[in-house]
Amino acid sequence: MRTGGQVYGLRFSFGFFEATRWPGYNTIISAWYLPHELATRFNIYNCAQAVGGMLSGALQSARPSNLDGHLGRTGWQ
Repeated sequence: MRTGGQVYGLRFSFGFFEATRWPGYNTIISAWYLPHELATRFNIYNCAQAVGGMLSGALQSARPSNLDGHLGRTGWQ
């Protein structure tokens, strides 16, 4: 990344693809499961998102101390 335009383009791409994730997920889940199973499947997905966020936070906080000095780099690299 050398210019602001590249950063803006990358951020736009991330936002575009993330915005299409939820409607795409709803379409796929609605096509595969019966109506009485949909609430359960959507709840599993929503809980998995929250758990994923918690786990990624824990992994990111553990990374600097556990990887400090590995391959000659500091932990934050």
